[in-house]
Amino acid sequence: MGSVSGILLAAGESTRMRTPKALLDWDGKSLLESQVNSLRNAGVSDIIVVLGHYVNEFISVLNNYEGYLQIVENSNYWKGKTTSIIKGLENISADSDMLVLLAVDQPRPANLIATLISSHRNTNALITHPSYEGKGGHPLIFDKILFKELAVISEKTEGIRNIVKKYMHRLNVIQVNNPIVRVDINTPEDYLYALSIQEEGAGA
Repeated sequence: MGSVSGILLAAGESTRMRTPKALLDWDGKSLLESQVNSLRNAGVSDIIVVLGHYVNEFISVLNNYEGYLQIVENSNYWKGKTTSIIKGLENISADSDMLVLLAVDQPRPANLIATLISSHRNTNALITHPSYEGKGGHPLIFDKILFKELAVISEKTEGIRNIVKKYMHRLNVIQVNNPIVRVDINTPEDYLYALSIQEEGAGA
């Protein structure tokens, strides 16, 4: 059984939030720290954080995690999220047998991520993701078989969405009872909503 890798995407400009989303408070820590902790506590041993627009600001926060993660800079972040995913994959451990893909503005509790990892290991699926009330959520977990395909995704071909569509027949969907799996913090309103449901638990 191989190790579990995680790519945490934190390269964007946070334009709609008007402040770096990764530095927003989440349970007493920055959202960036909270996400790293969630991945670690879920059993992700190979964590790759992809930075772009706010490199210096975020590196200062991540200094406390030296030795626990890789920090990768994507100078082409402005070309789209796919460039950050590809940059992360370039640095993934050779021992990894699955990838947890998560954006820094998608706060997820460790026990939810751990549940998804466990379920993925126990199925023949190529992709695993949570669902709330019939609607798909994040994070996405990919089997190592798909790493090569993920490494050549592009914005023009719908990126990750195209991979998921292609392998719908090998999809493992985990129904959960918490709307947090659908949260994507882009605006101040999104942040307030996320805070309002934060205490509801993982609900996996």
